[in-house]
Amino acid sequence: MNPLPQTFISWDGTRIFYQKEVPYLPKAIIIISHGYSEHSDLYKETMACFVEEGYGVYVIDHRGNGRSEGEKGNIEKFEYFLKDFHALVQRIQDEYPQAPLYTLGHSMGGLISLLYAIQYPKHLQGQMFIGPAWGPPWGLHQISPQVYEKVLRTFSDAKLHRIFHGITCRDKEYIQLRKEDPYKLEYSTMGFFHEFLYRGITMAGTSFIEYTLPCLILHGTEDKVIPYEHSQYAFEQMTSQDKTLKLCLGCYHELLHEPEKGIIHQILLQWLEERI
Repeated sequence: MNPLPQTFISWDGTRIFYQKEVPYLPKAIIIISHGYSEHSDLYKETMACFVEEGYGVYVIDHRGNGRSEGEKGNIEKFEYFLKDFHALVQRIQDEYPQAPLYTLGHSMGGLISLLYAIQYPKHLQGQMFIGPAWGPPWGLHQISPQVYEKVLRTFSDAKLHRIFHGITCRDKEYIQLRKEDPYKLEYSTMGFFHEFLYRGITMAGTSFIEYTLPCLILHGTEDKVIPYEHSQYAFEQMTSQDKTLKLCLGCYHELLHEPEKGIIHQILLQWLEERI
């Protein structure tokens, strides 16, 4: 498979990179929203699995990540991610107006796609989430949000270097690949984490009750980045009439790169097939 690299100019003039692979007459289009410090190249295996089953796939490089423009490791407002995402959705709907549209969001990408769906629910037919960052990560989840919010805001220009490295999955080859990845973020500002871990997560926490789309949530029980209890809480709060939560026993954060990734792909495909 050879995904087609493309770019578009987003709402503020920032050039956003994405990759696409769409078969003839796709069953549906899936937009993949990557996690913190990731990029579209890391999802080529997942893209191939969907395309082989007749789905079209787009994978965005969020601004400041991968080959997209934007300041690396920093963002002024978390909402900028949502605006970029909407620009891509509009582009896809212009190209494939009859195709149902679904999203697959991992970690921070799960937060972005959730907030997008709450703001623009009529554009999507359903969503899939993998280890979504819907609550504070380990190390912050037992601290008062008001406390870490003040610290992140006060020291907004300070830089945190390569957090979460080496604990996201059990595949040592993948961990080494990420260590050598030229597109990984070397650091992020405290201001970025204020937008992500405080403002973004706070927006999600007050919006779960508004969520009504069909959704599938997968989370590893041994996730060492985002506690799976956040997904359990969100699932209980959502008012969707078609929602599924699956806890993956023994799995870490990056389910698409765990030894069980083949099973994970099959779960995603089965959920989609039942709704197309």
